[in-house]
Amino acid sequence: THDNFKRDCVFVLMVFFCCLFQIQSRSEDNNVQAQEVLDQAFQHYEDGCLVQALIEFKQAQNLAPNSAMPYVGLGLIYATQNHLDKGIEAMQKALSIQPDLAVAHQELGSLFWRKREFNLAETYYRQAISLNSKMVLAYMGLGLNFVSQRNFTSAMAQFRQAIKVDPTLHAPYHSLGQTYAWIGDLSKAIEMYQTAIQLEPNRIESYYELGVTYMRLKDYLKAVTALEKVVALKPR
Repeated sequence: THDNFKRDCVFVLMVFFCCLFQIQSRSEDNNVQAQEVLDQAFQHYEDGCLVQALIEFKQAQNLAPNSAMPYVGLGLIYATQNHLDKGIEAMQKALSIQPDLAVAHQELGSLFWRKREFNLAETYYRQAISLNSKMVLAYMGLGLNFVSQRNFTSAMAQFRQAIKVDPTLHAPYHSLGQTYAWIGDLSKAIEMYQTAIQLEPNRIESYYELGVTYMRLKDYLKAVTALEKVVALKPR
């Protein structure tokens, strides 16, 4: 009868919405669990526990297959292990899921730079910057990409931009100092190294470069002072 048909329709709709709710709830639970696993994975990656991080990134990938960040994590591990092609594949997979993910563009820039594919590296670094103008690592990477091509003027512009974004970081000043040294402006190189040391007084590389620069200027007393600091800070 018509009433029975209506009753059956209501029953079918109730079953459908019940199943839909269960699916949505299961998906939400998986997403929460995936985020927890992902957080653990990145912490293990930062701590240098790469095997455990790799396991957890793959676990997060299984829990949330439509999430880009597990692929970013895998790409970081592959890059650390010098598996550059696998790293590129993972980062490109992340971008296929989330094309506007700035960190994936930045890491692809780094990977292609390491493969000495400088044009591709520049493309990805610039895309990262266009998506996130505060991404210091992208400016630094683009600067190093220019250094590798001996385009020191463009490199210094990128290092200065990194300093503009965050003037408290050591690395842009150190890299700017190296670039000044390469073009022969040793007084500016010393200024940059000294600023880098002020920001991070225990960074051996800046004392070393400072000592070498003083030696080039034949200021041996200051060179010895800087290099003695290298010896004092060097892990035994």
